[in-house]
Amino acid sequence: MNFDDIKDQLIERLQEIWSKIRESESYILLKERYDSFNPNVQKVLQVSIAAFVLYFIYSIPGDFVTSANEHEEFFTENRQLTRDLIRAGRISRTTALPPSAPNYTSLQQQIDTLMTKERVLADQKVPPRPASSVAPASLVPKSITQTGIKVGAKKLNLQQTIRIAEDLSEINSSKLINIYIQADSKDPHYFRADYEVAAFSVPNNEKASTNNKKSNRKKSKFKKR
Repeated sequence: MNFDDIKDQLIERLQEIWSKIRESESYILLKERYDSFNPNVQKVLQVSIAAFVLYFIYSIPGDFVTSANEHEEFFTENRQLTRDLIRAGRISRTTALPPSAPNYTSLQQQIDTLMTKERVLADQKVPPRPASSVAPASLVPKSITQTGIKVGAKKLNLQQTIRIAEDLSEINSSKLINIYIQADSKDPHYFRADYEVAAFSVPNNEKASTNNKKSNRKKSKFKKR
């Protein structure tokens, strides 16, 4: 069946429908009412009906276009969001974990090595002291563990004081939090310097998840009993 046959069948079908409409009582009543109006009113009705039909014909595609544009915009936004989430997931899987922070003993040994490198003698060193919270609690999240240590040295020249501070700032996973400098009472060309260093460590997620699973198992066993 070609296009011409389909067109002929459609025309015949529309003619049949139009014939039935013309034979209906409603159409006859409306036709009589329309014929009773004067020509000016009939023209107004014709223009109004034509305008309504045109509006109806053009409004349907317009609604479809508007809806399609909204769906396309929604799809574009979510597509970009999905790409960003996938990219973030890949970065999180490929990013290496930061090196573990040194404990107090290791931190003390590294600092002692730095002091020796800067030619600080044994009688110049001030015994190290542990510090539980060198960094303010308001600046460190609760999930971060910090190991603090306070070290000092006497009779340092200005260059030694600066170099030691720079070396302490370069220890892995550690930060130089505070430094207190005071001129020597006997010789103001030398200084007494006290340094506060904190090492920060992030809990291992795998260990945390394992501990959570164990605790959940214990809770489930306790409930069964």
